Amino acid sequence: MSGLIEVGRILRPRGLKGEVKAECSTEERLVELKASGKVLFEKNGVQKELKIAEGYWQNGFAYIRFDEITTVEAAEEIRDGILLITQEELPPLPEGGFYQFELVGFELFTESGEAVGKVTDVIDYPTCDALEVSLKAGGHATIPMIKAVIKGVDKEKKRITVSRSALEELL
Repeated sequence: MSGLIEVGRILRPRGLKGEVKAECSTEERLVELKASGKVLFEKNGVQKELKIAEGYWQNGFAYIRFDEITTVEAAEEIRDGILLITQEELPPLPEGGFYQFELVGFELFTESGEAVGKVTDVIDYPTCDALEVSLKAGGHATIPMIKAVIKGVDKEKKRITVSRSALEELL
């Protein structure tokens, strides 16, 4: 089994039949959960597998019902737990696609080949995702993942190409 990917966090119960409100970084994360059909739940170092009965996205949150959780009391017990899936359970990507977690550790270069830094995290903002980068020159920067800045992602070389002019405006 490959590494585990965090796809959400249980916020609180919703209703009386065990449904929960969950924080997922994007609606696509809920799709990933539903595609897997099951999820690994972890709280206080204890893990257990839960089967997803149904899930939907509303007002920026995922609402999920698990086969094993049928009461508000049972839903309360999983509050603040983390939802995980294995890399194998991720749905297939279109050609040239990537998952955010894959970008951590990638090197950033300008279009002319100048080394900029290394991705340490990917942050979900409401308007766009952003790369947290440890800069070669020292310090850190947050770089938005928008077309004006990101010119290419090469998964094989673990390399992201960024626009020099856009980068200068950001730094």
